[in-house]
Amino acid sequence: MGVEIVFLIKAIIFGLAAIIIIPKEYYKKYLVYGLFLGALGDTGFTLLGKHLNMWKYNNMGVFNILDLYSFWTPVAWVFVIMFFLYCLPHKRFNFYLYVVSYGLFGYFVGLVLQNFGLYEYLGFFKYLAPLVITAWFYTASLIYMKAEGIKLES
Repeated sequence: MGVEIVFLIKAIIFGLAAIIIIPKEYYKKYLVYGLFLGALGDTGFTLLGKHLNMWKYNNMGVFNILDLYSFWTPVAWVFVIMFFLYCLPHKRFNFYLYVVSYGLFGYFVGLVLQNFGLYEYLGFFKYLAPLVITAWFYTASLIYMKAEGIKLES
């Protein structure tokens, strides 16, 4: 096993953060959001990105799923979305700052994976990636707030 172990390590780190921070009584609720908005969202973005030649995964090794992505990538996104939604602020300014910060965080994780030779932003998309990832977090937060009846405060 080579550098592809980074995918597993990333999933473990994000999983531990979610397990430590989110109280047990809320875990199932956020797990459902993580599965649908994180794992399925990642799968959809991966298929879209492959079709439109926006990004690609490399060196996935034994964790390769249909030559699309590593098995551990959607698992990591489950935990990231769980943690993101649990800590979501309800004050308007803080909300927007938080969403943009997570969008940049997601982009920077991609850059780290790119430095390991595991992931690659392709063509002009490397400049649009932070906006697309931020839009993903923003959409996930809107779906969550709508489903939970949460309104932003001034």
